Amino acid sequence: MENGLADLVHKTAEGDVFYFANSGRVALGQRQAMSVLDVRPPSPFGEPGVRTADLDFDKRIDVIQSVSSGNGYAYRIWFNLAKQTYSPAITVEPDTAFSLADPAVQIADCNGDRVPDIARVQPVGVVVTAGLGYGRFASPMTMLLP
Repeated sequence: MENGLADLVHKTAEGDVFYFANSGRVALGQRQAMSVLDVRPPSPFGEPGVRTADLDFDKRIDVIQSVSSGNGYAYRIWFNLAKQTYSPAITVEPDTAFSLADPAVQIADCNGDRVPDIARVQPVGVVVTAGLGYGRFASPMTMLLP
């Protein structure tokens, strides 16, 4: 995604990942291989704990994966550098991180600042770790449900 439009991503049975760029004219571009500088990011489709979001405000979709870390979770992030390349993975360990494999966990802009937040829906409320940009997240807050 280099134009702010969602592209089509395809993962082959062998594990290769390709994408078709969205031209914005109800058409997709030619198939292009995704490439990376070290290890390719996991596919967000069919891979538990992997999601996509623009985490660094550049209108390109990055890949984020929750990974076990001690007594909780950390996030491994691959930033989309454009021209079919991703950065080497970075791992961030916020005070509170959620398993992205949990269906109650969603990535959304909960506070209207256009930065992706990570939220977990619970019976009494929504626990939100506000995104601070570049893979950093604030301490959790709970938005109570009436």
